[in-house]
Amino acid sequence: FTRPNICHAAQQLSQFMQSTCKQHWDVALHLLRYLKGTTGKGLSFPSGVSMDLVAYSDADWASCVDTRRSLIGFCIFLGTSLISWKTKK
Repeated sequence: FTRPNICHAAQQLSQFMQSTCKQHWDVALHLLRYLKGTTGKGLSFPSGVSMDLVAYSDADWASCVDTRRSLIGFCIFLGTSLISWKTKK
């Protein structure tokens, strides 16, 4: 399964996993509860839907308030299903 809906949250949370505090732990538990409650989500390729390949990209230069680093990302759809994505700081 792919879970692009948690990509940003996981990336943000991973920055603090080396030295966590209670707030980080609470956010991690919230994300895990969300995943547990949405186990039926995944890719689908319904019949009769166009299977066009479409890509989008975006960049936010120096947007991180902590490090002033940029965020970039892209996503690729096959039909209505997201098949690939990446974000990078």
